Amino acid sequence: GDPEISPGVALYEPALALFAKNNGLACLETIIAAAPGYMTHDARLIVEHGHRQAAAVRRMMQKARFAVVNTHRDGGGHLRATVGQMRSLEDRGG
Repeated sequence: GDPEISPGVALYEPALALFAKNNGLACLETIIAAAPGYMTHDARLIVEHGHRQAAAVRRMMQKARFAVVNTHRDGGGHLRATVGQMRSLEDRGG
């Protein structure tokens, strides 16, 4: 019933990805918070998100101590994917 989700997207994306708790950010919060434990210095995490979620995703990455590299637009001009670069252990406080 969300007018911003096209029928084609709804057919192929898992409902959890489209309708997660915390305004659709719950899954991304989990991934972003856990990612530093699996990443090496200079590794990058790329996450796709809703076009109205870019600022929230950047804040989550900063909280997880990523250096946010950039948020990229999709073919329709919407902010759609954010890239965070892992900082060195010293920069992460570890």
